[in-house]
Amino acid sequence: MNVMPPVIRPTFVSTSRQACRPMSFTLNRRSRGVPSYPRAMSSQRNFGVDLQDDSASRRWLWRGTTIGLCLGTGSLAYWLYTMWRESREIWPEVVAPDLRRALYAKRKGDLVVSEQHFRRALQLLLPLPTEDLRGDPHLKVTGVAIALADLLEIQGKTKEAYDTYADGFEYLRRVQLNSPLSGPETLRLISIAYKLGELAGELKLTEDEEKWLVVAVEQILKDAGRSAGKQGSLQQASSTTDTQSSGSPEGLAGIDLPGWASAVDIAAPLEALAEFYEQRGQTEYALPLYLHSASVLVPPKSEKQTSPEDQCRGANMMLKISELILRGPESKHTLHSAEAWAQKGLAVVQEARSKSWGTVPICEEMLVAAYHGAGLLRELSGDGDGARKLYSAAIVQGKSQHMTQEVDMLHERILALRPQK
Repeated sequence: MNVMPPVIRPTFVSTSRQACRPMSFTLNRRSRGVPSYPRAMSSQRNFGVDLQDDSASRRWLWRGTTIGLCLGTGSLAYWLYTMWRESREIWPEVVAPDLRRALYAKRKGDLVVSEQHFRRALQLLLPLPTEDLRGDPHLKVTGVAIALADLLEIQGKTKEAYDTYADGFEYLRRVQLNSPLSGPETLRLISIAYKLGELAGELKLTEDEEKWLVVAVEQILKDAGRSAGKQGSLQQASSTTDTQSSGSPEGLAGIDLPGWASAVDIAAPLEALAEFYEQRGQTEYALPLYLHSASVLVPPKSEKQTSPEDQCRGANMMLKISELILRGPESKHTLHSAEAWAQKGLAVVQEARSKSWGTVPICEEMLVAAYHGAGLLRELSGDGDGARKLYSAAIVQGKSQHMTQEVDMLHERILALRPQK
């Protein structure tokens, strides 16, 4: 699950007040020409940290999260290896030969033959009684469906992959109608819905993209609410964060995570849906989702803390919140609130770096973005000296990460500031 995100270079933008309103000065999960989001999960950034390759979009969230979510083991490769090694022990005899052949053909690069055997294995699995599947039957059925869908994606058969994921989702929905899903099964349901949202975006199925992402988020909030002894819904989540969006980030309340989910498992779909709404100008929907994502990745000090990687991802959510607030009505209050979030994001990155045992790549690049965002807000507040110091700090950090283009742009930003008195 702890797959490191690819290295993405930030791209910087104009800092005039008018230009700031539609711009992005955060790490985006994909370039839309995004989540990650992935052949099986991802995200890249835009501080605007922009994705340069749409095919690689959403990768840290999808590769690091969704494959693990779908398969319930941590990674597709590990799960397939286990399936290969123990096929005779954990799979019915009628299915095991096709699974072995499918995996062997895939390892050889013969994807057509592999696809044929995966399809046959799935067809043989579906009519079998659950007791014949020797434990975790629903995870096994959907696991094979996901393996087949992933193979179809590798071959560029996106629509077929989409339909296969949808079949896996409907299978779990039918199971859910008869009995409650286990934690791992619920996590798989969420991850498949998340993946379907991503593929719908790639297929330009805008309504389906929103539908699937909403399904994933609604399930998250439902289970989070259940763990806290209350009902949870997307509508309620949106209506309970309005005051926070214009207030201090110190008052950010956390989501109660189900015991079977990690912070990234929960934050990824929230961010994906927030991005969907943000790109359509629906800030009133995007902002509460970014707030929830930030609260999951950077929980209150009184709760169990997340990893440095997740803390830095949470800092990115805070910069996104700052950016969206800045798009609101121009006022001193708006500017003050946006700056509070930007400063909080910077502080989170700095603390995460200080507590990590070694270098965390996402935090190193996020620090450049955080310095830039805080500097931008200082500049908009008329504090040229403060902005200059923050831009200079971003330059030093950018040089250490060999961000030549970004460093040059920051130098230009400093030159555009009013001369020091």
